[in-house]
Amino acid sequence: MPEKSVGNIFRKKAVMKKCLLIFLLTILFSCRDQTPYLTEKSWNGISFYEYKFSDTLPGLAGLKILPEYQIILLRDSSTASEIKNSFSQSIVQLLEDYFQIEPEGEPITGSLIYTNDPENFKYDVFAVLKNKPSTADSLNHCKLDVLKSDTVVLFNHYGPYQNLFLSYNEIRKWMKENNFYQSGVMREVYRTNPTKVNDSTKWLTQIFVPVRPEKKSGKNINKQ
Repeated sequence: MPEKSVGNIFRKKAVMKKCLLIFLLTILFSCRDQTPYLTEKSWNGISFYEYKFSDTLPGLAGLKILPEYQIILLRDSSTASEIKNSFSQSIVQLLEDYFQIEPEGEPITGSLIYTNDPENFKYDVFAVLKNKPSTADSLNHCKLDVLKSDTVVLFNHYGPYQNLFLSYNEIRKWMKENNFYQSGVMREVYRTNPTKVNDSTKWLTQIFVPVRPEKKSGKNINKQ
């Protein structure tokens, strides 16, 4: 057989093997588990897992060490019967000030919940700033503040806001089972704009609860 023909045969086989490999890899990665990679960490004598690149899966997403954030903040209070209107008005005023500082920004808004007293429900609403403004003169309703770094449990709630209590029940259950207690003011961050997404089942609210261990434990803290 001529050398040229032999060479063509080997080249064709090499191309076929390469195509087969690409085909198998395509199938493998299209069928693989979509669970993100986990990074094992240790904090205060407790080993736990932290998501490496995704914080948006439903449910418990593990312990997180949040960085410090520059924010504008508006403090308010209301009775339980008026909380919906009061909270909405607070958000409107918050955004009015936010767009004075960052007119081209895409606001990340949230709240700090201090009490659940039905007669005096105390809360803050806040918006995260990309850059610290040099002055607060343009703020009509809010003040400049800082959300300090903290260690928190992160829970991703998908659904309407009136069902948030179900997620809080899950967080309390997890804290009790893993010997943690709440050590600070819990935060809610509203990742979905309801005016742009009509389907309330797709609304993502991230719940951050500052925690500390009641006692040292060797348990691994996994997504449940």
